[in-house]
Amino acid sequence: MVKAKTQAIAFHLFWLFLLFLSFHFYQERTFADTAYFLFKVINEGFFQIQHGRAVIAISQVGALLGVTIGLSLQKVLIIHSVYNALFFYGIALWLFHTIKNTNAAWLYTLLLISSHWAYFSPYLEVFYGASFTVLFFAAFANSTHFSKYYLVYYPLLWLAVMAHPSFFLVVGAHIVFLYLEKRKLTPELKSIGLFFSAAVIVKILSFSVYEIGRLQSTSDPVKVNWVQAVVDLSQHYLTHYLSVLILLVAVVVIFVATKRWKLALFIGVSYLLFVGLVVFSLKNGAYKWYNEVTLLPFILVLILPLISTKFASKSSINNVLGAVLVLLFIWNITSIYDRGDLLGMRYQQMQTIASEAKDLYPDKSKFILDDTNYERSFTEAGMQLPYEFFIASAEFGASNAVAISLREMMKVDSSINLIQNQNQILYWGFSVGPISALNENYFNLQSSPYQSLHSAAYSGAIDQYIDQTQLSLVKHPIHAKGGSVIRPLINIEIQDLILPSSTSAAINLSYHIYSSEGDVVIWDGQRTPLEIDIKFNYQQRIEILLPENPGNYKVVIDLVKEGEKWFNKGVEYDLVVY
Repeated sequence: MVKAKTQAIAFHLFWLFLLFLSFHFYQERTFADTAYFLFKVINEGFFQIQHGRAVIAISQVGALLGVTIGLSLQKVLIIHSVYNALFFYGIALWLFHTIKNTNAAWLYTLLLISSHWAYFSPYLEVFYGASFTVLFFAAFANSTHFSKYYLVYYPLLWLAVMAHPSFFLVVGAHIVFLYLEKRKLTPELKSIGLFFSAAVIVKILSFSVYEIGRLQSTSDPVKVNWVQAVVDLSQHYLTHYLSVLILLVAVVVIFVATKRWKLALFIGVSYLLFVGLVVFSLKNGAYKWYNEVTLLPFILVLILPLISTKFASKSSINNVLGAVLVLLFIWNITSIYDRGDLLGMRYQQMQTIASEAKDLYPDKSKFILDDTNYERSFTEAGMQLPYEFFIASAEFGASNAVAISLREMMKVDSSINLIQNQNQILYWGFSVGPISALNENYFNLQSSPYQSLHSAAYSGAIDQYIDQTQLSLVKHPIHAKGGSVIRPLINIEIQDLILPSSTSAAINLSYHIYSSEGDVVIWDGQRTPLEIDIKFNYQQRIEILLPENPGNYKVVIDLVKEGEKWFNKGVEYDLVVY
């Protein structure tokens, strides 16, 4: 009794911590696909559902409520992030207290934090499909409870399988698993099978154009380089999804230890087959970034057997599983913080670029960035970038909103004719829309042509720019691991001139590194281009690759005019490399 109470307290405390994280990272949780849906919900004031996947509407309730009652964009963003965490907390509570399957509650919680990419993009239908899949089969494992409330759970399973086609594979595989475990086709299992078959038929008859296109691409004659795919995925999982590999091994070991060889073999083989299907269907390396498919649905193949099976040596199994889970929770939370720091830099970067763009061109709202100036390791510029810029720039006022397109990634050069109309904006790719369609309460853009943020030219000799420029440190680490990359935040100030950022201007941020004895360790550090033209003052991060050897170093950050001279305006600080 005491042990159960302690576990319940630990469970709730951890979820309260996750709720805190959702508030702490409310800006960062507008990343990638979430930015696309969130922008549309805010702009149009209604649910945004695509490909018939109605479950995605659940994720949008919080933001839509905030928009409906007229809250500011900042408050809408906070509500959007916290609401999604509250919803998942509600599912976890259901598992823990109503169904009373504590393994399911903890494993479900682990699922939600195992994809560090997806944690910051909560508007993903796979999250909600996973929630209802776990909920259904956890309830099914409690026969007394399920027999009373099956009319509640079957609609949830319907929402789950309709959330994403991959859930048909997950649910179908688990039905086979239950049959192998029970060694007979029970009436309850027959009911699930009939329900599942009906869902498959309905889905086939209602495939969206997008889903049909995916199926056609699967039959494309392009071959998969399986050796390269295995190498890529191994590195991808070791770097991002170590918890999946550990859990896979743990699940197989648990079933082998309880002499359930067939089930252990089925779990291992089905997981590998599912990942193989992902690689085959996406081909050409796309599986490396299609995170929600490579992880979220298929990790259920590992979770579902544990929440559906009763073990004779329940205490020892729980002890082993508990120890593994504690380690995985610690590792995943640490990784979420690390990724959150990078996405926080990214969000701040977008806001700073938007602010400087308005200083440079106060009568404009539509701008073009060059990829060579913007794209770096923490930037992660995806196709949703214009939506992310809309949200980040407008957070503190609709008049601050800007439309940003990257020159190469957004194919502006090849589709410039699409955006010559000053009353239109480019959302992504070749998607163009009128400015008049924007909700002016949140995104108030001016009608104007797109303006490059790298169009400033020299108006004097380089020495004039050096005389008028000052550098200062805003934020910097004081210790870091050898061979790692650090990103100090630098303030660049210039008077009476505009510091040009174009590639041809050849002005970059760089650094020198000295040993504690004053010897030069690195003189010509790697270059970080100026993100945009700078009119007054601008804050941006410089990427510094540290020496491998531990020790005390002095870092000097400066500007350099390539082929001519350093500005000698360097700011310096001491750094401990361990």
